[in-house]
Amino acid sequence: MKYRTVELMARTDLDASGTKIVDVNILDPISALKLFFEVTTVSE
Repeated sequence: MKYRTVELMARTDLDASGTKIVDVNILDPISALKLFFEVTTVSE
């Protein structure tokens, strides 16, 4: 089985909305998606 790794986007700051919509336009079927989240503290 062939594997490929694709980065769709770099790290993004979500601001106050907390939502980022990303359209995924593909031709080949997706068998898995891996999402990585990083939490950082913000001093007020």
